[in-house]
Amino acid sequence: MAGRKVEVLEGELGQLKTDFEEKVSDFQNQFSTIHEKIDGRFAALEDLMKKMIEDKQKPATSETTGGHGRGGSPNPFRGRENPEVEVLEGNDGMPPLEPLSREEMCMGYDKRKADFVRRMEEFHCRGAEFEGRREEIQRRGADFEGRREEFHRPGADFKGRSGEYEEGSVEYKHLIGFPTDFSLFFLCWLLSTAENSSFLAVFPIRFGSFCVASLFVVSSLFTSGPNNFRLRN
Repeated sequence: MAGRKVEVLEGELGQLKTDFEEKVSDFQNQFSTIHEKIDGRFAALEDLMKKMIEDKQKPATSETTGGHGRGGSPNPFRGRENPEVEVLEGNDGMPPLEPLSREEMCMGYDKRKADFVRRMEEFHCRGAEFEGRREEIQRRGADFEGRREEFHRPGADFKGRSGEYEEGSVEYKHLIGFPTDFSLFFLCWLLSTAENSSFLAVFPIRFGSFCVASLFVVSSLFTSGPNNFRLRN
C-alpha cells in the first residue's frame, strides 16, 4: 500500500515536470517566431525608407544638373507647377510617404516587448507555482514515510515482547517443573495410608503451571510427626 502511494506521487511529479518542460519549449518557440517576424518587418521597413529617400533625391539631382552635363539627363524631369498635384500623385502615381519618426517605429516594438514581458512574468509565476506543488508533494512523501515507520514500529515492539514472553515462559517451566497427575495421585495415596494421618485424599488441581496439590503435600510434611510416614504392615 505504501509503495503504491509512493509510485503514484512519483508519477505525478514526473508528469508535472514533463508538462513544465513542454510549456517552456513552446514558449521559446513562440518567442523565436515573434522575434523573427519583428526582424523581418523592421528589415522591410528599412528597405522601404531607403527606397523612399532615393526616390526623393532623384528629382533634385536631375533639376540641379540639367542639360547634358555630368550626371545630367537629356530629358530632365521638371516639376509641375502645382505642387499639390505633385504631392497627391507623386512620381509613380502614388502619394509619397513621409518618413516615420523613431517613436512611431518603436511603438509597435514596445507593445510587443510589453506583451513579452507580461508573458515572461506569467511564466515565472507558473514556474513558482510548479515549484511549490513539487515541494508539497515531496513534503507529503516524507510525511508518508514517517507514518509508515510509525506504523511498523509498534509491530516490531509487539514481536519483540512476544519473543521475550515466550522465552520467559520456557525458563519458568524449566525451573519449576511440571509434575504429572499420576505422580501426584501416587503421593496422595501414600500419605493417606500412613498411620494417624488426617490427610485422606488430595485431588490435584492445576492452576497454570502451578499445582495446588503440591501445597498440601508440603504442609503435611511440616505438620505431621515422624510416625506419620511409617507405612502399614
